[in-house]
Amino acid sequence: MAAFKERLEIAGLVAEVTAAIGVIISVIYLAVQVSHNTEALYSQTHFNLLDMSQDALVVAMSNPELNSIVVRGRDDPANLDEEEWNRFLNSQLLEINSWEYAYYLNEDGTIPPQVWEGYNAYYIGFARNEPGVKRFWEEFGFAYAEPFHSYADQYFAEELPENE
Repeated sequence: MAAFKERLEIAGLVAEVTAAIGVIISVIYLAVQVSHNTEALYSQTHFNLLDMSQDALVVAMSNPELNSIVVRGRDDPANLDEEEWNRFLNSQLLEINSWEYAYYLNEDGTIPPQVWEGYNAYYIGFARNEPGVKRFWEEFGFAYAEPFHSYADQYFAEELPENE
């Protein structure tokens, strides 16, 4: 009877050790799955950002008239009539919405930092150097909520270089 009890205790210990090893393997497996899901989320989020930011470009490239309006509007919005200005405003709304989306993705940590750095530099260039984009912000910047509004506003507030 004592030998049987001893065997039961050993079997119980083996079962406990086996169960513990199973739990450890399950936790490792879940960690690997979460890591893969995070990579997939980064990839999908980056794709969504690219898709959104390229919409305005695709529309302008496929329509020579609109492309001309966007180019002229960025350089000197005074060269646009009222209808052209309204079309320009809509194109800039798409552009700045992309910057805003990238800003919040960066704040949430759902895009890699280097992706944010590229997008941010691109849009800061427009904010600093394009008179038409500056005018868009003056007239419609109110449409963007905090904290993005203050973030973008600091770049729109910068003066254009003297030679422009």
